[in-house]
Amino acid sequence: MHGQTPEKETRNRARYRSGATSREGRRGQTASLSARLMAHVPFGLAVTNPDGTLEYVNPVFTSLFGYDKADLPDRATWFEKAFVDPSERDRMERSYQEDAVASLETLSSRPRAMTIRTRDGRSLFCEVRVQALPTGEHLVVYENITDRSKLEAERVNTGKMEAIGNLAGGIAHTVNNILMGIQGYTSLLLMRKGPNDNDYKHLKAIEEQVRAGSELTGRILTFSRSGMGEFLPADLNEIVRKTSTIFGNTRRDIAIRRKLQDNLSRVEADRGQIEKALIILYVKARQSMPRGGELLLESRNIRLGEEEAEAYGLQTGAYVLVTVTHGGRVLDDAAAGKIFEPTLEAGGIGQGFDLTSAYGIVRSHGGVLTVGGEEGVGTSFRVYLPASGGARPGEGESPAGILKGTETVLLVDDEDVVLDVNREILESQGYKVLTARNGKEGLEIYRHRHDEIALVLLDMVMPGINGEETFDLLRRIDPGVKVILASGYSTNDQIRNMMRNGCCAFLQKPFGNMELMMKVREILDGGTFSRH
Repeated sequence: MHGQTPEKETRNRARYRSGATSREGRRGQTASLSARLMAHVPFGLAVTNPDGTLEYVNPVFTSLFGYDKADLPDRATWFEKAFVDPSERDRMERSYQEDAVASLETLSSRPRAMTIRTRDGRSLFCEVRVQALPTGEHLVVYENITDRSKLEAERVNTGKMEAIGNLAGGIAHTVNNILMGIQGYTSLLLMRKGPNDNDYKHLKAIEEQVRAGSELTGRILTFSRSGMGEFLPADLNEIVRKTSTIFGNTRRDIAIRRKLQDNLSRVEADRGQIEKALIILYVKARQSMPRGGELLLESRNIRLGEEEAEAYGLQTGAYVLVTVTHGGRVLDDAAAGKIFEPTLEAGGIGQGFDLTSAYGIVRSHGGVLTVGGEEGVGTSFRVYLPASGGARPGEGESPAGILKGTETVLLVDDEDVVLDVNREILESQGYKVLTARNGKEGLEIYRHRHDEIALVLLDMVMPGINGEETFDLLRRIDPGVKVILASGYSTNDQIRNMMRNGCCAFLQKPFGNMELMMKVREILDGGTFSRH
């Protein structure tokens, strides 16, 4: 037996002590790592002992619910605070036990969504998982999904609104087709009667009712698209009369005087947006006259020269000017320069974003909104909008030769009444007319007779192959095909896309005979169409 020298024994003892220290250090490091992980995971954690006492809650748990371990001696106390309703508390306890047992069998936890009351009385919607550990404790994980739940609810609401919008759009499309038939047959009768005929005024009254119905469906369509409506020829005199009458009925202390020019040029406009801008100007004028006063509304045709147009950032040419003048406080140049700037101040000139909105609407129409004042006269808002180059459809008499033609026109629409009335209108002017009740039938006719067909009037919304698909297939047959879109329900994006791809024009249903004949003649004669 060989003995150890004192030096060797000392080295061995030192090595043993060093190893033991290292093992203890590693155990300490592991415990420290677990503590750090428990403290910093992005979920609330709670550990419950087999007897139901609460062993541990992490900082996220305390941050979520407002309770720390000292507040919660056991699970029963925690459940009393988290679930005020006793029946809800009992249900949660049963679920807890079921999930703990199931987690031992599957070695995984299943999520349950529940609403938990916090210390400060708030309600958090949480996903809770219970996992039984081999040592007998229960690890419970709480994830706050309140924001996620709200986002999901918003997605559901958005889906509902989209469905409602689609339904509203479909109804508006159907109503517009009905109005199209009424408008068309009324137009045919008006073509055969003069202003002195006994039935003439009744037929014109029917047209007014059709126009009112069209305005209503237009608002429905704007809602269904959640965006701006169509830019169509608009009479600013009519818009001023309508909006000022509505405003005047709600403000009896304001006297409204109108000086509107006869034969005012039309403008291409989203009627609803222009109405909104004018109402904003009326309201702002009223705010400047707290004791009441007079509101003067004027309209006239003007022409902007190079210098004035450059000052306004516009193109030279013909414009329609609408002026809203009130006798309230006159603005100096400094105030006038800031009036359209958005501000969050509680009062004063330019309050809120209303005038900024009105300015933006006018600018989006290619015009400008200005303001100026003069002592003894008052302050005036001036709306400049580009005049439309076209004639006023449905008004005045056009030479018969301008509207008549001998070309062949193909009508594609799934509504018999629309086909019949448009066919009769065009045939009355000398055109040859072919009709198709859907896109497939229209394509078949065009494939065999495209050499003789000068123009296609195409409905946008049809069963089977819709207008957009039909248009694409027509262009494959003949890239130079001339197409006018007609619809009572279509989105701006659809129309813009088709216009970019070579479509010639767009007619919003219901349209009158004059509008149809003028547009047909314009396209056949090589005219251009600008929507914006």
